[in-house]
Amino acid sequence: MFVSHDNFRHQNHEGSRQTLRLRWCLFVSDMKLKLINISLVLFSVLFVGDHI
Repeated sequence: MFVSHDNFRHQNHEGSRQTLRLRWCLFVSDMKLKLINISLVLFSVLFVGDHI
């Protein structure tokens, strides 16, 4: 009984670690999208501003 409980705790720890990794990946991809959007806006502003 005790051994199975210990095994369950180990599995739970692994699960939380995977959740953290997933959250980090989502956060990084979100930041990449924001950076791409910001650079596109800056580029268009500079490009259009040059040609007015």
